[in-house]
Amino acid sequence: MNDLYASTQAATVGGDEPFIRYTRELAWLDAEPDSLSPLVREAAAQRGWTAAATDWIRSYGSFSPQRDPFCVFVYETVAPTRDICLAELFASRPVASGEREGAVIETPAGWIRLSPLGYDPRLGTLTAVLARFPAAEVIRYRPYRRCTLRTPSSGTATRFIKVFADEQGASVHENTVAVWQARQRGELSFNVACPLGWEVQSRSLSLGLVPGEPILRELLSARGPALSARMGRACAEIAVSGIKPISVFDAAAQMRRSGKYAEQVKSALPHLSERIEALLSRLAAVHRSTGGRQ
Repeated sequence: MNDLYASTQAATVGGDEPFIRYTRELAWLDAEPDSLSPLVREAAAQRGWTAAATDWIRSYGSFSPQRDPFCVFVYETVAPTRDICLAELFASRPVASGEREGAVIETPAGWIRLSPLGYDPRLGTLTAVLARFPAAEVIRYRPYRRCTLRTPSSGTATRFIKVFADEQGASVHENTVAVWQARQRGELSFNVACPLGWEVQSRSLSLGLVPGEPILRELLSARGPALSARMGRACAEIAVSGIKPISVFDAAAQMRRSGKYAEQVKSALPHLSERIEALLSRLAAVHRSTGGRQ
């Protein structure tokens, strides 16, 4: 939880009611060992998600004091299998995610709703996609937004499938096609995943596989600067290619995005409002001083 309790204590000094309200709850959640893991393990065993002895670890967490659920977590089983559980923490008792699949448990921090992967309330098509690809591996899951799957290489060609909560994937697919076509024209020297389509009904985007390995380990190694230089050259190639992106993320768009997040922070931490406004003013001044260029 990135030491949520400590963050709450710091915010309490500033007199922020939303954080004061959840001081006790966050202290319970931030306990060591993890307070929720045993509940997830018991519920998963009772409902047949996994074996009774399977351990679960928290891989993601978010805290939104103005919302209910005010905390959202993702739990995953330890290898060799990877099962996923969505844990949502509510101030009042919620409805279960399914008659048999979900569990609602009262805890010292509030009511926790536990749901297996596929019962995300905003990813309504994920269950159908998982049914079509039962052996797919979950690569990345962010509740309420998207889930990235990888189909196994045995039997059929490996592909990545991104399931979205909205129609955002349609424009992502168009941009992917544009990059692929630029590669086919010889404008890009690096490999590009082959776009396999955007499916409106399931709100899912499919891509082929580019051979390689995750870059984080190499970026953090002695070879990191050389890899960073290669990535920089790749970005430069995109900039001078014939690609026409669906949308352009320029300085004005960045300032709008910064302003949106600033409002969220001010809502949660009102005593920082003056400092946040000063920061936004400085950012705007920097943008004005640099001017526009390609």
